[in-house]
Amino acid sequence: MNMIEMVKQAHAMRKLQKEMEAKTVEVKSKDGLISVVARGDMSIKLLKIDPQAIDPAKADRLSQAILSTVNSALDEAKKAAAADMAKHAGSLSKFLGGQG
Repeated sequence: MNMIEMVKQAHAMRKLQKEMEAKTVEVKSKDGLISVVARGDMSIKLLKIDPQAIDPAKADRLSQAILSTVNSALDEAKKAAAADMAKHAGSLSKFLGGQG
């Protein structure tokens, strides 16, 4: 692969990374009291907790609900990222030595 092709592929990879950072998914807990927005780069953008969910006597339940909702949001973000990666697989396979 020549230098121009390598630069093009590096640019394509940076563009894909930025797209992943910009893509978001939102997941709510079963009761709708917790909402998590995850980015395609597997970071959490937003965590909302309805005040009704905050009961000191049920702190363990709240912790479990937050953990479950965050994990679900990250799973959805992974799926969305995988779908985007599949779209770009042809051009990236050239960069990685495939025939794409």
